[in-house]
Amino acid sequence: VSQSRYDVVDDGSADYAIQRICTARGVNYLRLDPNRGACAARNAGARAARGDIVLFLDSDAVARADLIREAERALSDPAWDAAIGGPEPESANPGAFRDFWALVEAQSLPEREGESTTFYPMIGAIRKKVFEECGEFDERFEGASVEDYEFSRRFSAHGKKVRYWPGLRVRMHYPGWKRNLRQSFSRAAKWVLLRRESGRFDNHTTTWNQACGMLSAAAVPLLGIFYLVGILPGVGMALAWFIYLVSNVRFYLFALHHRPVWWMPLILPLHLLLGLVVFLGASFGAISSFFGLSVREGILFRRDA
Repeated sequence: VSQSRYDVVDDGSADYAIQRICTARGVNYLRLDPNRGACAARNAGARAARGDIVLFLDSDAVARADLIREAERALSDPAWDAAIGGPEPESANPGAFRDFWALVEAQSLPEREGESTTFYPMIGAIRKKVFEECGEFDERFEGASVEDYEFSRRFSAHGKKVRYWPGLRVRMHYPGWKRNLRQSFSRAAKWVLLRRESGRFDNHTTTWNQACGMLSAAAVPLLGIFYLVGILPGVGMALAWFIYLVSNVRFYLFALHHRPVWWMPLILPLHLLLGLVVFLGASFGAISSFFGLSVREGILFRRDA
């Protein structure tokens, strides 16, 4: 990082606009042709890097001006092998659902600087020797999906430590609601399949509290159907709402801190919808876990829409 030599990997884009920009700015340009996926692109960039630290940044992320300095600060202590940051609570592209999703993503970050159980390549710095020792990203994952969880498992098995560093922040461009919900369904299924053996939650990105929040969000519309047809009594529906609000109080406090009060009537139905989609995806993954290896791998390594 300190050498200020930048590599941009173009994963087989449809035009050569990126190459022209890189040439004009003196940036080393690497093109993969045909498109091979996010893991292959990251690995190619890491192999080309000459510095001691590799800093990963996704193409849909808008970095702060002090990004490299913060990455160096985060890894100035040799006790840490990698450092991650996270997204800002505001989306880089306009849209109500995108702004809602920015809140969801930002709220999943740890509350303070410390150790993380996940290496998050959306914005993450790692010592190059450590990255090579852990075996790089598994290129069977073609898309940017749960490959970070799989890599983090190997990373931890090697006894390495990830530092969450609040100064590493980016503003993300998010897809629209249809694509986002499809990805949420798919990634929930993959997460369950990937965690089939360990079954552990993280302290970052997918925590026990967040899982409970999503489960309670899914329970409200599902139990609402039984309430409407007269199977579930009103007290049962009231209890479902109470558990949902208690389970997601941190999210709503975070939302109120970053959005005006009039946003809440919009956030509520979107959050319930997201919880339902995540629950259905996780259920699909759980059912798929009983099938053969070829079926599980077909789901796990399939590129998200």
